Amino acid sequence: MKVCILGSFSGTLDEGMANVSYHVYHNLKKQFSDVLLLNVDNSFNLSFWKSIIKFKPNIIHLIPGPTIKLLILLKIIQKITHSVSIISATRNELNGFFKMISFFVKPDNVIVNSKHSEDFFLNQKYNTQFIPNGVDTQKFHSITKEKKIELRRKYNISEDDFLVLHVGPITKGRNQRVLLDIPGIKILLIASITNPSEKKELKKLYGSKITIWDKYLSNIEEIYQLSDLYVFPITRGLYSIEIPLSVLEAMSCNLPVISTKFGGLEKIISEGDGFYFVNNSTELIEKVSYVRTSKEVPKTREKIKKFSWANVTNEITKLYEETYQMCKP
Repeated sequence: MKVCILGSFSGTLDEGMANVSYHVYHNLKKQFSDVLLLNVDNSFNLSFWKSIIKFKPNIIHLIPGPTIKLLILLKIIQKITHSVSIISATRNELNGFFKMISFFVKPDNVIVNSKHSEDFFLNQKYNTQFIPNGVDTQKFHSITKEKKIELRRKYNISEDDFLVLHVGPITKGRNQRVLLDIPGIKILLIASITNPSEKKELKKLYGSKITIWDKYLSNIEEIYQLSDLYVFPITRGLYSIEIPLSVLEAMSCNLPVISTKFGGLEKIISEGDGFYFVNNSTELIEKVSYVRTSKEVPKTREKIKKFSWANVTNEITKLYEETYQMCKP
């Protein structure tokens, strides 16, 4: 079976959909001899179309979006190549206009990451399968206290600070400002360079007790490992993919994690053992203070080990095979 992954990437892995595209592609290569990865941003280039026509895929898997523009692109490719089409609903960008034309751009199957997306697509009579995003459990792992002290020295961070981490672009919609109201902590924000931050929001956060690193870090796992707590304060769906990779990466490093009930997180993660859900900013502030003084030993890595990219890609492979048998030309 020949599989073509349509992704969106710039060469760095500091953005969610780029990460999903990269890891699905590289794990599929271990199972299929013919796998092609193409960047949808190059769809106006002749080389993009030549590559697809020459490759003659059996399966086309669109990972970014879904947006109407990309679904139209997918439908054109499917007609040209006579392939089976699958999309990943990685981000909640669904609206009323999509419903109006949904029949005309309908793929053969949809990988959903939340109940909201699942309900939406089922209502449009789409075939759906819930498969979560994954995490590189080998790269993101727990470390000893001695190694943590060593990393703190490497990055010039005091051993005595209680360090709260958040990874992603600095925007009003990601609600990072709530962290300013938490006493007794130091805050480190790792800003994305692929998804630019909002200048106004950066200006409000710079000069406070928040440290912002706006550069690409290939060894981002070290930043999780030297931190004391990961916080995901986002409440609005358009500001992250529906299963945020940063939450899974922090858990894979066995950090305590505080998160809003965002996207599909409630569907795959239960509370306890160092993982906490909150409903609003007030609860988040209270929970950070609790974790800072608590003696509880986190066991968050145990909660997400089954979501390794290898396991997730195995589930995607099964979906490919089932969908191809059901819909093959």
